[in-house]
Amino acid sequence: MNYQEYLETALTITDISTKIFKEGFFEISNNKNVEWKSESDPVTEFDKKIEKVTREYILSKYPDHLVLGEEDGLNSTTASDFKWIIDPIDGTINYIRGIAFVAYSLALSYKDEIVVAVVCNPILDECFHAVKGQGAFLNGKKITVSTCQELKQSYLTLGRYTEEYVEQFHNLVNMFQSVRNPGSAALALAYVAMGRIEAALYFKLSPWDIAGGYLLVKEAGGIMTNINSDSFSLEKPSVLASNPYSYNHITRVLSSLTQFL
Repeated sequence: MNYQEYLETALTITDISTKIFKEGFFEISNNKNVEWKSESDPVTEFDKKIEKVTREYILSKYPDHLVLGEEDGLNSTTASDFKWIIDPIDGTINYIRGIAFVAYSLALSYKDEIVVAVVCNPILDECFHAVKGQGAFLNGKKITVSTCQELKQSYLTLGRYTEEYVEQFHNLVNMFQSVRNPGSAALALAYVAMGRIEAALYFKLSPWDIAGGYLLVKEAGGIMTNINSDSFSLEKPSVLASNPYSYNHITRVLSSLTQFL
């Protein structure tokens, strides 16, 4: 199947949505309209606005497609092999604090396989995209995962980088030069695809957090699976993404661990 039409749709609505994204980023510090779905999960008027615009544009072109968004869930009134997955603002805590590690993520799955993905950081004017079988790109230029084979020279992003996780994974943390939780899984996965980060380890994620990043990593020559698994499913919340060298070393450590996974 030729997915080019769907990529063009994704890039068009990304361009529209990220204008709203950028506008909100520079306004939100003066905006008190931030709700909290939980202690660590804020939502802004811009999350809702961006998702609404994206959803309406997609359904205007493909009214029979499914659309799953972080804020408004799944339009379950139809059955389709096509499902669009939206994260309007990944890294909302960063967003409301004016920290530029944030992303808009949009992916299309066909028969439960991600086939088109866009992850964009509008603040830095960086747009990553991938199509099944065609490679991964940043602003139109092909990208690949890092070729670094020395863990002590490698960068790991560890989701939920709290004391309990550091204690559980101290052996793994000590293997790397640097470990951070930058605050956006979608963008961290794009950075793995770009080779800026060697590995990303995340827990308790939702499909919209990882759908776009998965295809970027895969098409850039990396590996992304659920933790302690040799396969990947959007329905499982814990993932490991990396270049092949780091992947093999990390999986050896993780194979003996079950807590938090």
